[in-house]
Amino acid sequence: MDTLCFLPVRTAVQLIIYIRMFLSTIFIFWLFLNTSTDILPGPMGQIFLSILPGYSHLTIVLPVLSTEMMVDTLLLIGIWSNTRTCIVPWLVVNSLVNFWIGGGLIFSLVPFIMPPSTDIVNQTVVEVIQE
Repeated sequence: MDTLCFLPVRTAVQLIIYIRMFLSTIFIFWLFLNTSTDILPGPMGQIFLSILPGYSHLTIVLPVLSTEMMVDTLLLIGIWSNTRTCIVPWLVVNSLVNFWIGGGLIFSLVPFIMPPSTDIVNQTVVEVIQE
């Protein structure tokens, strides 16, 4: 018998999904009870504000969390009914999340891996755009 975390695989996957759903539910309640206005402070928040005027916790994070809960529910239904087609949305969403995290990690590490050349460092942004 195959095991995962010292439990049978089916039981371990169900336990992990229950924990993920519980954490998503807690985070949804936290979003409704939180009163702060900025979801992302700093330059990233300004970019979101310019792209999506009037963004808030509910317009950005809540659809992601509700999708997570729906996909986890489909996975549980697929496990209980031994249907592999219910597992596909969970695989797709988690693959997209992994690609998104990997892309963000690469985007964050590019300035450290490839430092800008010395000619561009001494110029201002306006001078670079005008060229």
